[in-house]
Amino acid sequence: MKFEPEIDKIYKILSSIAIFILIGTIFIILISQLNVVTFLIAIMVFIFIGYFLLSIRETYYEINHEFLIASQPLFQKKIPLNAVIKITDKYSLFTTPALLKMAMASKTITIKYRNSKKIKWLTISPIEEDIFIAEILKVNPNITVERKRNH
Repeated sequence: MKFEPEIDKIYKILSSIAIFILIGTIFIILISQLNVVTFLIAIMVFIFIGYFLLSIRETYYEINHEFLIASQPLFQKKIPLNAVIKITDKYSLFTTPALLKMAMASKTITIKYRNSKKIKWLTISPIEEDIFIAEILKVNPNITVERKRNH
């Protein structure tokens, strides 16, 4: 089952600003005589903003009979569901214990899992959190779920 990410208003505003900057960068590249440094900066801005916009469109979470797959352009995390230990919810857009955050919302869930003797975290933001968690629990009912907010 595939889940779409929740996207906060701030990301939507940032994506509008990013489109404006992207168009401005293209305009500058096309009409002006750029030196090499300015051209490289413009290309880097173009790539960064392009990736940001693409990640808003192409991020998804998938649960199949064996794995949780969190995917963004250029990145994909595949976690065996039998390695998941705990699921908690978080409110913060920036502070999280997760080393890997594939979320664009302040309302997130953090998945704690074991990866070859190490404990790791993944923070995601599926729109349908309750259904998402229920699907994971169908495969691995031994996962501890800590929900602090109303869902």
